[in-house]
Amino acid sequence: MKAQQKLNKILETIGERVQEEVGSLLGVNFCVSTPSSMLITKEDYFAEQSGKKIVAKMDITGEIEGTGSIILGIKDGIRLGGTLIMLPLAELEEVIKSENYTEETEDSYGEIANIIAGSYTKVFEEMYPRNCRFVRKEQVVIAPLKVDVESNEPLPDQWYYWVKAVMALDEAQMGNLDVLIPAEPFGLEIPVPVDESAVAEEIGEDRKQNAAEVAFGDDPVEKVDSPESQEVQAAGEVKKESPQPATAVTSSADLKKKKKLVDKLLSQCKDSLSKEVSALLGIEVKLGSTDNRSITKEEFLHDEAMGKQVLAHMDVVSEEESEIFLFVSVKDAVRIGSVLIMLPPSEIEEAVNEEDFTPDIEDAYGEIANIISGVYTAVFQEQFSESLRFVKKALEIVAPMKVDTDSDEVIPCQQYYMSSSSLEIAGREYGKLSMLFPADLLKLEEISTILANENAASEETTRSKGADGDNGNAEPAPDSEQSRASSKGMAGSIEVLIIQNNPAEAEKIQVELKHIGVVSKCISFNDNIHSHITSELRLILIVMQEVNEQAYGITIKVNSMSSAPIVAAGCKWTKSKVIKAVKYGVHDILLVPAAGEDIREKIESNIIRLAA
Repeated sequence: MKAQQKLNKILETIGERVQEEVGSLLGVNFCVSTPSSMLITKEDYFAEQSGKKIVAKMDITGEIEGTGSIILGIKDGIRLGGTLIMLPLAELEEVIKSENYTEETEDSYGEIANIIAGSYTKVFEEMYPRNCRFVRKEQVVIAPLKVDVESNEPLPDQWYYWVKAVMALDEAQMGNLDVLIPAEPFGLEIPVPVDESAVAEEIGEDRKQNAAEVAFGDDPVEKVDSPESQEVQAAGEVKKESPQPATAVTSSADLKKKKKLVDKLLSQCKDSLSKEVSALLGIEVKLGSTDNRSITKEEFLHDEAMGKQVLAHMDVVSEEESEIFLFVSVKDAVRIGSVLIMLPPSEIEEAVNEEDFTPDIEDAYGEIANIISGVYTAVFQEQFSESLRFVKKALEIVAPMKVDTDSDEVIPCQQYYMSSSSLEIAGREYGKLSMLFPADLLKLEEISTILANENAASEETTRSKGADGDNGNAEPAPDSEQSRASSKGMAGSIEVLIIQNNPAEAEKIQVELKHIGVVSKCISFNDNIHSHITSELRLILIVMQEVNEQAYGITIKVNSMSSAPIVAAGCKWTKSKVIKAVKYGVHDILLVPAAGEDIREKIESNIIRLAA
């Protein structure tokens, strides 16, 4: 699943580059939304489409080989191509209406498809560990429902990673820009085909006791528990019986005091740094909200550092040799250095967009890094338990996603304490400034283990109280008043995430959650789901307009990120759809539109079942 998470981060960066480069080519404002993505077969993809489509085939060459494509509606292709050749607006709208995809428009759109493929190539060269190029080939106009799935036209019959973003050109709203990337060459996990009749046969009477009572005329569909959910429950029972690792109270208290002191010093560094850099640059620089925590090399490079970074190595002068690391995005380093050497604003923006880290800008940014090391030195020498001095050494540009996190490449593979702050220059917020300290340098090498143990113990205590009550009684029956009270008692520690493309039903569910005292969050299918998945989640609801491949894709994605139970809420369920949903990780089904009582019963039964 790491391959998919890494690919998703790269795709977000590609979307930004496509937006910039296509807009620059056309000379107008071109926007694409944050991309959503899912695994899909050729058959299922074209079954989802309607209207004529332009398929620009795309070869992937290098260490990874395969065939993909760029796909969009014919009207959108005409609008983009017609804008490039500067057709008058009235004529352009007439051509779009008639879907007259002329040879000239085809050639001009082909140039735009080249730009998109080139954006993929550039970003993958910067961020992906293996070398690969995306080469736009011939394009064809197709009617999706006429596509022969078993043929190699317009694409081979295989699993793809479907990357979808909504386009807009100036004030004109457009359709989707779809890119299909072959899944297997990029190491994505292909769902194993399941014989639905065999799965249905496997669902025995013993797995129907907590079934979803969903009626389809004379064909009621029972809710089924997946084998994965049983494994999670079994693991939970084993964990409940196992004693938590013993932790000395004094050790925990001492570490928390050390952390508090370190965080206070880092806050002073942040304040001093804002003043020093502002004075040097002659404009206001602020370091905003700060995130101080224990982190691994892999977690930082793959989850925190976005895009290419300028890394400043800083030697630590103390009794033991060590090194700390300052990370700032290339764009922000270019901006800071350009301001210091007083480039005109237009040249600054051009340099930032091009990420042009020239020798002059590098030298200027190096002076800023010296200021930063001096600020940290002054604070730590004055207030830290050991006298530490930080000396800026080399600068280098790093592509975080290409770094081998299991080696000592770029930075050593060890536990770090990260201090990361948002960067604001002249009233505008940009990226982050992040300092990585070896955890043992700050005497915080055990803080992550102790906090993890305490969180686990606290979570286990909460679950035990929620399931057994203060008197250690057995779990109450789900339908009893005592059960409802127990659920409410647990509410303060339970967080429910609602992921939806059906706002009306999601709002109803959120209201019912509030009534029973359950804390919830609601996001859409198009949001960055990964950033909302936490270990504290007790339940995830996927609320959908239709039970379709998009919803299944969201389910697969969520199931890969969290072990929390998943309830799928939708309409027009059939037995085959339920079986397919279970195969992809759904634990329970809710038929919508749903009455408040049905919603509360479904939520409480799953929360109580988890706590048991």
